[in-house]
Amino acid sequence: MSSIDSQSIYNYHFCENQSNNSSDASFESNLTVLLGSLSSKASQNISFYNDTSNDIYGLFLCRGDVNTSTCQSCVSYATQDIISRCPSNRTAIIWFDQCMLRYSDTNFFGVGETSPALFMWNIGNTTSPDDPNDDARALMSDLIARVQGTETLFQADDRSGEINVSEVRYGLVQCTRNITYTVCSICLNYLLTEAYKCCEAKRGWRVLAPSCNIRRRKQYNKDRSQYRIINCSSCGHLGFLVLFILSQEEKKRSGYMAPEYAMEGQFSVKSDVYSFGVLMLEIISGKKNIGFNHPEHAESLLSATWRLWNEGKGLELIDQTLVDTCPGKEALRLIHIALLCVQEDPNERPTMSLVVLMLGSSSINLPRPLPPPFSVDRSILSDQSSTTGARAGFSTSDQYSTGASIQSRD
Repeated sequence: MSSIDSQSIYNYHFCENQSNNSSDASFESNLTVLLGSLSSKASQNISFYNDTSNDIYGLFLCRGDVNTSTCQSCVSYATQDIISRCPSNRTAIIWFDQCMLRYSDTNFFGVGETSPALFMWNIGNTTSPDDPNDDARALMSDLIARVQGTETLFQADDRSGEINVSEVRYGLVQCTRNITYTVCSICLNYLLTEAYKCCEAKRGWRVLAPSCNIRRRKQYNKDRSQYRIINCSSCGHLGFLVLFILSQEEKKRSGYMAPEYAMEGQFSVKSDVYSFGVLMLEIISGKKNIGFNHPEHAESLLSATWRLWNEGKGLELIDQTLVDTCPGKEALRLIHIALLCVQEDPNERPTMSLVVLMLGSSSINLPRPLPPPFSVDRSILSDQSSTTGARAGFSTSDQYSTGASIQSRD
């Protein structure tokens, strides 16, 4: 699997208007030119672009919270994949988790289109599936209102529940930038109405259409052991989808358990952040947290990481199988993010939403982490970091959905 393919998470595609007439050769030639133009623009720090080539119209849209390299990789792969999936069609659209690409021999620029559409949802229900989800409705309606007037026609946010603050609701709305604010609002509200018909009781869902897309998810205090986090790193194995699926028993057995839970039985969303940080360090180092033994220091994986990072020797932690595929600067950033996740004080750890943003954008400044919990050497190392930084502003990628429905044109 190529590095482009590994970062482009395929969702679905539609192929329409199949043709076998004599003009196909000319169409294919013009389509090749068009797709080449779209791919080229994606490499120029552009997240949306539309173009034409001899009456063939095309565009791409990258999700508003992915970085430039991820956008470029997704669009580049989409231009290849859409041809293989729709080899003789004059109209086609393909969705990936990170981008969407479409083309047609009919001019669709400036037209708001909600069909064909793809519905995806998490199979788990909310705690009260028969009741309207007022908190989620308020969040999604607010995002649609806020997208008006924005340059990118993109908004994402997460909020704690009004009744149970441990329940975090996340929402994302986005439109292609070839339609007006009014058409964007109509498109998003239509998708929201349709989503409520099929999926309001679900813990998470998304609806993907040609002109807009919308997604929502919810996390629970009693059932937060499953996450699907998109790691936007280009570092070899770390460029793949990172699956964080740890049950409570696995956390207890395998060294992922947060110190506040181990010592006081207190569990929160930040406990999962800690577990994810340990998992990141295990992937980076190729070592398990339990049973880790540094040849020169009697220390755990966390304390070894902290010591090497503070000594400016963080690259020594990296698994040798990643050295050739993972740039040193990016690897150190991943270690930095992991250390933020495993800070001993849960209040200092970032939210999972912020972790995703940190992974997906190299432009986010990372605060200096405080020490993780140590089994040894606490007194020696705890004074090496005493500063904290602001942790504000974040956006996340969507979580996984395990059900899907297709809505196409009549």
